[in-house]
Amino acid sequence: MWNVPSFNGGTPVIDYLIMYAQGSGAYVNLTSVTVLNYNLTSVTSGSTYRFMIRARNSYGYSIESNEVIILAAQIPSQPSAPITTFRPDNVTI
Repeated sequence: MWNVPSFNGGTPVIDYLIMYAQGSGAYVNLTSVTVLNYNLTSVTSGSTYRFMIRARNSYGYSIESNEVIILAAQIPSQPSAPITTFRPDNVTI
């Protein structure tokens, strides 16, 4: 999710170009959208993705936004079994 640019040069934004890169790879154009969010569904668990956005109006494209880096979630490993100590007046886990 991102915000509408604070300055548009006097003409409204037509759409937003979403660019992304996986890991340290080169940026590629992903898609253009007219809304202020995008859901990328085909990601690899444990991989890092970098994103930048460019707004477009009748004058052309803006400069790139700041880069956002996201780590795709992965299934956590199973925790170790707890160690318990029983005493007459307490239990320590």
